[in-house]
Parts: sequence; structure tokens; C-alpha cells
Amino acid sequence: MSLDAYLSGRSPERRELFAELVTMSAALADRAEELSPLVFVPGRPHPEWEDADEVLWMAVEQLMLPNPAAPDELPVLWVGYHVQDRLTRKREAQGFLLTSHRVVTKDTVDLVFTKGTERHYPLYEARTASLASTATEEYDWDGTAALLDEASPDAIEQLLAEAIASTVRILESWGETLPVEPAPTTNLRERVAELGLADTVKYDDEAKHAKHFAKLLKKVPLDPGERVLASFSDATLFGPYGLVLTDRNLRSRDLGEDPISTPRADIDPSAVAVSSDKAHQLVVGPGQPHDVPTFLDEKQVGALVALVREWAAGRID
Repeated sequence: MSLDAYLSGRSPERRELFAELVTMSAALADRAEELSPLVFVPGRPHPEWEDADEVLWMAVEQLMLPNPAAPDELPVLWVGYHVQDRLTRKREAQGFLLTSHRVVTKDTVDLVFTKGTERHYPLYEARTASLASTATEEYDWDGTAALLDEASPDAIEQLLAEAIASTVRILESWGETLPVEPAPTTNLRERVAELGLADTVKYDDEAKHAKHFAKLLKKVPLDPGERVLASFSDATLFGPYGLVLTDRNLRSRDLGEDPISTPRADIDPSAVAVSSDKAHQLVVGPGQPHDVPTFLDEKQVGALVALVREWAAGRID
């Protein structure tokens, strides 16, 4: 498929809307000269790359089409680049794709058994003003040093903010209304998935983790009747370690150390934060901090902070 083929399947009204959206994004792209190598407007020639149509469509195929937000979703602007696997020679799109319904970002590569992390930021009513800053703050810029200078992330945020605001204005002028953001789920396991922690969590009712929990709970014992809700833990030859949420306590154990426990009732949700002294340590209020497993990256630790705050506040069960 190509962009032209995709658009041919949309209604005439939708194609007219697309034309207005890309006219807007092209004008913004022309003003963002310092970002020119990274900015692609659907159906418009690129000032540097002859294969811009192919490059842009690959981003749409990888980031938008596998899980479309709606049957009539339209690509508006892509700010990004490709990375290539040295072994498979497969090219992957990374960066920021703005559509008529959301912003999709990807900053990690696909591996043999896992897919790189994608983040989806819907154009919800009352959230669009902060969408660009949220998307760029959560983006992993570490691997972009060879492509960008220090000012580029700020310039990308500015371009996205203007493009999002203009997209919303155009949609509203066509009589479209933005959806209202749904309330976060109160189900813990669903919330774990929403926060991007599904690949790092263990549940004690899953047979594949039975042996792990048998070892873990010898080192991190529970009170009579206490139930494990979610565990971010692993084990080495030196024993199990990690952080465990139960229905009563936040419990943790670092390798070679005694377990630590903080009652749920004693945790002030607003006090839960990453320690200023150690990136893999949670402060939950007065008392000893809890170590977080190092297999969690910075974004996952941040997501765990959000989960612990909501758990401590009683917003999830």
C-alpha cells in the first residue's frame, strides 16, 4: 500500500480534510528549518530526501496502521528518523508521528522476541496543550546524539505543540469534537498494563512464576492472610530480590539485605518519589527507602512511582 492508495479508500470529505491538515503542517515545516532533515509532511516533497514518500509511508505503516485509532485516521506530520538492524537490515521508524487522532512515539528498537516501546497520546479534550511537552519529556533522547544538537528536543517540542494546536483548530472547524479522556482504570492489573509495566511484573497466580514466588516469599515473608497484588522481582544465584505490592504493605528486598516493609496506611501518596541519591530507590515517606530492581529502566521506575502512589491512595485495587 501507499499513501495515495490509503487516501483513495477514504471519503471525499476526509480527503479534503487531509489536504487542509498537510497544508498546515507543510507551512510549519517550512519555518522549522533547523529540523528540516527530520521533518516529513505526507504527500509533500522533502527539501533534502528524494525518497521522502517511502520514508514517511514506512513510518505510517509501522506506527499508525497496525493499531489505528479510527478507520479514518489521517497522518499529519512525522518528525523522526530510521534506524537499521545490522543483522537483519530491517529499518525501523522512530520519532513522533502526529495524526488526526493522536501522537505516536517510538524510541526503542524491536528485538527478536520483544517489540520496542510505543507510546500513544490521544488528542483528548483538555490535554492537547501539554501533549507535546509530555511526549518529548518521556522520549529517550540518549540514542539521538549523532542526529541532533542540544537545541533540537526543544525545537521538536515547539513544532509539535504548534502542529497539535493547529490540527485541533482545523478539526473543530470541520465540526469534529475531541473525545474526553476516560478515567484511569481502578483495576491494578489493567493499570500496570496502561503504565507500560506488563513486561516487568509477576503475579503469584500465574503457574510460570510459582517457583519464583516460593523462593521470594521465604525471603520476603507476608503476614497471615496478606495477599500479593503485584511483584517486580527476579532472582539470581544469590537469591530473590525486588519490590512487592500487597494488599497491606509495600515490601522490598535487595540482594544480600534484609527485607523492608512499609504499611500501606503509613504511606503518603504525595511523598512517593525516586530517591535523589539513587535512581533505583523509592522514597515513600519517613523510614528506610525501598530498592527497585535495576532491570527497570528510568521510564519504568517513573511508572512504578505512579503505580505506588495510586495504590497508596486507594485508587486501584
